[in-house]
Amino acid sequence: MAVSLAFAGVLELLALALVRLTRRNEVFERRWQEQFGVSPEVCTRLWDLCDPYNTMPNAVKPVYLLWALAFLRQYNTESNSSSAVGGPDEKTYRKWVWLFVNEISYLEA
Repeated sequence: MAVSLAFAGVLELLALALVRLTRRNEVFERRWQEQFGVSPEVCTRLWDLCDPYNTMPNAVKPVYLLWALAFLRQYNTESNSSSAVGGPDEKTYRKWVWLFVNEISYLEA
């Protein structure tokens, strides 16, 4: 399955907002790794492998994958974790994070 360049751009824009930067540079690369624990390319590939448009509810958004990766990286309380990614409602945060965490856990190496 080919990685969509358009999707990679969307993911990058979402992450820029989450790591509080305006453009991609060396600081962006470092903050991305700190926030999500993997490279932008791995995030894009992970999205393709999870195939969320076919395996999850219709309201799925790419930012939810980033929430899940940030959660796995930091494994903090839901309150602190949701605040760190922009402050979504904890119920919404919990729903999407665990959908992606479970989906990632089913992937084969």
